Amino acid sequence: MFNMRKLMTVLKRKMLLTSATDRAMAADLAKGMAAYETGDYQTAYAERLPLAEAGDATAQYNLGQMYRQGQGEAQDYATAAKWCRHAAEAGDAKA
Repeated sequence: MFNMRKLMTVLKRKMLLTSATDRAMAADLAKGMAAYETGDYQTAYAERLPLAEAGDATAQYNLGQMYRQGQGEAQDYATAAKWCRHAAEAGDAKA
């Protein structure tokens, strides 16, 4: 799926090189990723949703995948496509 160590390195760099608001968002994204890795999909969803709504492409893509797989919320392909489309428009290459 994805390399958690690489993701955490990227998030740490982002936290060092960005504003306090961006650092807080990166920390919340890291919490969401950690929760997802342990199977705590409700927490992962709750951490990612505000970030996705604020325009974070990674959080948008992750929400899309969670909706596609029915993790944290009921499976919903239309909503999954919506979040992935937002992520693609925000520059996420995977989306």
